[in-house]
Parts: sequence; structure tokens; C-alpha cells
Amino acid sequence: MQIKWLGGAGEVGRSCVYLKDNNFRCIIDCGVKLSSEDMYPDLSDINFSKLDAVIISHSHLDHCGYVPFLFAHGYRGPVYATHPTRRISRIIQDDFASIQKEETGWAPYWRDDVRLCQKHTVALDYGEKKEIGHNIFLTFYNAGHILGSAQALIETPYHSLLYSGDINMEESRIMKRADTNIHADTLIIESTYGGKNDMHPPLEKSESDLVEIINRTLDNAGKVIIPVFAIGRAQNILMTLKKAYEEGKIKVPIYLDGLLQRVNEIYDDYPEWMNDDMYVAFRESNPFESHIFIKVQDRKRLMSSNEPMIVVTTAGMMSGGPVISYFKEWAGERENTFLIVGYQVEGTLGRMLLEGQREFVVDNRKVYVNAKIESVNFSSHADHNGLLNYVSGLKKRPKNIFLNHGDPQKLIELADDIGRDAVIANQLTTYTLEAARTGFEPIEPSFIMENVELVITTPRDEIIMNYMIQMIRSAHSEICISGYIDTALMNEIVEAMRRKVIVKVMFRHLTRPSNKEAYTILLNHGAEIRENRDLHARMIISDDRYALLSSADLTRDSFYDHYEAGFLVKDKKVVGKVLSFYKKIWEDSQPIE
Repeated sequence: MQIKWLGGAGEVGRSCVYLKDNNFRCIIDCGVKLSSEDMYPDLSDINFSKLDAVIISHSHLDHCGYVPFLFAHGYRGPVYATHPTRRISRIIQDDFASIQKEETGWAPYWRDDVRLCQKHTVALDYGEKKEIGHNIFLTFYNAGHILGSAQALIETPYHSLLYSGDINMEESRIMKRADTNIHADTLIIESTYGGKNDMHPPLEKSESDLVEIINRTLDNAGKVIIPVFAIGRAQNILMTLKKAYEEGKIKVPIYLDGLLQRVNEIYDDYPEWMNDDMYVAFRESNPFESHIFIKVQDRKRLMSSNEPMIVVTTAGMMSGGPVISYFKEWAGERENTFLIVGYQVEGTLGRMLLEGQREFVVDNRKVYVNAKIESVNFSSHADHNGLLNYVSGLKKRPKNIFLNHGDPQKLIELADDIGRDAVIANQLTTYTLEAARTGFEPIEPSFIMENVELVITTPRDEIIMNYMIQMIRSAHSEICISGYIDTALMNEIVEAMRRKVIVKVMFRHLTRPSNKEAYTILLNHGAEIRENRDLHARMIISDDRYALLSSADLTRDSFYDHYEAGFLVKDKKVVGKVLSFYKKIWEDSQPIE
């Protein structure tokens, strides 16, 4: 397996990782970086027609914003995303193309490309395993970042790679924390807040600070403008404002403007993707449609008002959208406050404001900032300790840990604390990942220590798979197998047939493509094959010496995902009885036509 960063290495934005495994090729995320000369991933060496898949972790612009470009240039394969991500990404991509066309006169793709992208998007649930290539599987897990955000686990028979996407290790007002009950040989982890001093305050402290700053501004008859990302940050802020309003801590109108109005409606369709409190709240009504939130219908009229108010609007980094209009009109008034609540990429208007710049030219108009610039941490990313807890919380420490999606110094500091195996990813560098499940050698003496051995296996410990490999490799004359078979051990079985070992296989039935593929390979190499739909016993018998009776099939699922148990038999008399039972079923079975 090989991976290469086309974007997102040593930076925050334009996330894009190219993965190649034998003849399989895919892209994981394909986003844009706002306010940067290097705005898009470097796809110059990618042959779109040879891509087998595109995988999207979530619907933020820096992860999904460039996907329609692939379709504008001939890609017609599948895009894999969660159900909410599929819905929201279309809105985000449409809006980005429109803004680019309006501001620069050119867009990297058009609405037709966005629609084509949606047409080819395959939506998956958390935990749903999907075969996306020959013996290559994709599973999404909750990332805790925004609605529908996912970690992507890509598994082959020889290696597994976990792409964290953007993760949050604390439960927010909206989302559960990220899932860590995952095993992977290689991890790609985000590092947005990887610096040693990056420590998020408790949610309650951030909410208290937010309300305090708002009321301080309102007491001076000012207006509060809160720039937000349409998905994730906006909803967390709205729930905080709603709570404060209902408790009597805020008593002015709260206006909503921009893309978040459309996104809020989508939440109504996915309450089960949020935390328990939100699920209960949505049973009664959509809290984002509360009467306390007023949708802006006439922006110019609102901006001419002298009344104190709160405006929650896109875009979160002040890189475009309605917030620019409010900035041009209200930034010069001392009584107003622009309240930053999210991460600001270098080069964006929001970042420059936080760094102290107070003079700008916006749309050929000079803007002198007299308004207060405040910030409160409402991050939906894990902080430094959260990232370390994420790594230590996985089922097993990955052999390789690649750091991306972070500023250079933060990457260095996080790598130092992760320690061994941590690698800071470099742009356009190809990394080759060694197979993690090869090199098993037959251990003949272990078979003669006892007559019968209880075998218990849990996901990923590979115990049953190792026994099966040993039995196949040590066979001298005949191997008998029953149950489901896919291509997970096909090389071992084929190699046995090349040694002139007779292979007999009984399938219960051929259900999945991987079963049919295994059948074809076995048949072409001379195996004797039959089918018996009443067959439930899983057996593998090596000559007259060893028999393994277990719940496990010779499949990838049994080896890497299931809890299995059985008995390894080494007594020749008992093995003979198992072989006799096998032959009786064989006589009652039919050749597959």
C-alpha cells in the first residue's frame, strides 16, 4: 500500500491523500484552502480515469470542496460519504462555486458537476462495511466533529489504514465524541490543535465567555456579529444562544444569515446521528427553527438598523459570504463586536483580524476597523491532549502514525509527544506501507502438545487465521474445507495445489461476489468443489493429522472482525471421525453448476 499527500500536509486546508494498493487507486478527501495561492490539491499526476473511488470524511469545504472538479474532468466512479455528508456537501459545493464565480469570474466547476457528483455518491451508515475494490473494504466511524463526520477505515487482506478526518474527543452540544474502538495498522491523524499549548477550555467556560462578551456589547448599544461555519460551529453556537435566551441572559433579536439557514433544515432528518440530548430535542421540534431565531430576508434593511442585535452568519473564516457585507458596514463602529468562534486559516480575514490588522481593502473599498475583535474557543477539533488520548484510546497502537492537517510548529510538537512511529507527512512524498499480515510460518511442534486444543479468537488477533495457514502449509496430500470462503487465504490454498495437494471444498452457497471469486480461482486451479445448502459446519482438515472445527469461515470477516471459537484436533482417531463426517456430507452434496 502506498499513500501520497496531494494537499493538507504541513498546512490546514485542501486535504487530499492519494492511496494505491496494487491496482486499486483512490483519493481520500479533496478540499480547498481559502485565501491561499495554493488553493487546490495538486492533482497534476493523477489520472482520473484510473481512480476507483473517492472517499469523503465530512462536508467542510477544506475536505469536500474540490470533489466536483474531478467530475468536471472526466471522473465517473463512486464517491463514498455518510448520509448527512452527501446532503450537506452539495450545498457547500454549490455555494463555493457560486462565490468563486461572483468574486473572480471563474469557478473550478459548475453546478452540473456538483449534481453529477451527487449522482455518483454512495451514502453509508457508521459501521457499515462496503467492498470498494477487490478485497478492499471501507468502514466509516463517528468522528465527533460535525453532523455526519467520519473516520475512514480502509482494509485489505494485508494492511489497514485509518484516516481520522477531523475529530473531537469531547461531546459537544450537538455531537457525541469520536469513536476509538477501532484497530488499524496505519493512522493518519489531524493536528489542527496539536501544539503543546493548545488546550480547549471546558464548554461551560466558553459558553459563559460568549454570553459575557455579547452582553458587554449590547450594554453599549452595539451589534454582535458571529461568523460561523455553516455546518457544525453554527449549530453549537445556536444551541448556546438558545439556552441563554431561554434563561433570560440575552434579550435582543438573534438573526441568522447565509448558508446556515439551508443547512439547519437538514439536521431535522438525522437526529440519530447526534448526541442523546439532541435526539430527544428533535422528537418535539427542530431547535434551530425556534421562534427566537429570525431568518434575514432583507440584509440591507437590517444593516441600516440602529438597534442592538446579534447576527450569526457565514463564512466562519470571513473569507466570503454575507459576513463580508456586515464587515464593510459595521466594522468601523466602535460599539460593535466581531466575535470569532473557530479556527482561522493563515491568510484569511478572520486570521488577520486576530493578529491585529485593522486596515483592509474589501471590494475596492477601504475598511478601517474600530469595532472590537473578540474570540472564544468553540472548537469542534480535539486539542493537544485530546489527540494524544485518541491515539492511546485505539484498540491497539498503530505501527505507523502520520500527522497532517496542522500548522508546521503544531505538527512538530504533537509528533514529539506521540513519540515513536510518528511521521510528519510531506507534500507529494510517496510513503510505502509494509504488509502487516504476512510472514506466518508453520509451527509443526505446536500441533503435538495436546490432543485437543480450545481455540478462541477476538477481532484482529489472527489466531484462527494463523492456525488455518499452518494447516494448509503443512498438508502433504489432502485438504478438506467446508463453509464460506473468500480470497483472504487464496494464495495459500493455490500454493498447496501447486504442491500436488488435493483440495476439496464444500460451500454452503455462493452469496457474495468475493465467494464467487474464490470459487472461480479454486476451480481454475483444479480444486474439487461441491455445494450443500444444509451445511452449517465449518471445518478444515489437513491430511489425517489435524482438524479445526470452529465458528470461523475462511474469510476476511472471520479473521479480522468476528469473535470466533472452536477446537483444534490433533488425535488421529478423532481426526479420522471428523474426516469421515466430512466425506458423508461430501457424498450428499452436489457439484456447483
